[in-house]
Amino acid sequence: MKKILAYLLPLVVAGLFILYPLNPSPLKIRFYFDDYNGEDCLLYYATATSPQLEEGKCLKADYNAETRVATFTLDSHIVKDLTTLRLDFSPTSQLFSIYDISVSSAGVVKHRFHPCDFFAEENVAVVNDIDGMSYATALAKVFFQTGVSDPYVLFSGNLMHSILRCSSQYRLSRLLVCLLIFAGFLIWKKKLLVHENPREVSI
Repeated sequence: MKKILAYLLPLVVAGLFILYPLNPSPLKIRFYFDDYNGEDCLLYYATATSPQLEEGKCLKADYNAETRVATFTLDSHIVKDLTTLRLDFSPTSQLFSIYDISVSSAGVVKHRFHPCDFFAEENVAVVNDIDGMSYATALAKVFFQTGVSDPYVLFSGNLMHSILRCSSQYRLSRLLVCLLIFAGFLIWKKKLLVHENPREVSI
């Protein structure tokens, strides 16, 4: 019985360590543009505890003008409670396209969205001051014709679930730590790394 408890207790502790809910990791959402003018690209967000879209809940893109990639970083406290996202484009009359969207967590790209899927009708709740939005499936691009007033796309809850599934709670990392500790224990128990001196042979 004592032997069973000796093995059972570490397994229970390891299980609790792996399954204990931690804050989710931050998410990075990247939008890859063609022919985008202006560096104004904003992402408004709402949460379950604060459902209004307002100035205080706005992320400005880290925009690379050479590669035309806009990166938004959603911190853990946002990801934990996120319900709504709204992508605001530069208030400029222009035609541009988005050809890729990636979501990263813990430094790893967890998912790349096809733009036509990301901006599909079921994922878009409201479109404002966008005169045209066309899907080029074969080119994997979505084209936008924006106005100068307030062009934005408000996304639906369906897309939020897909994005939030990319967030990590480091359960795999915690499992690997437990396996490493268990492997070290087995090596110590079996004395696999103990060097035994060969017996001296007397002549």
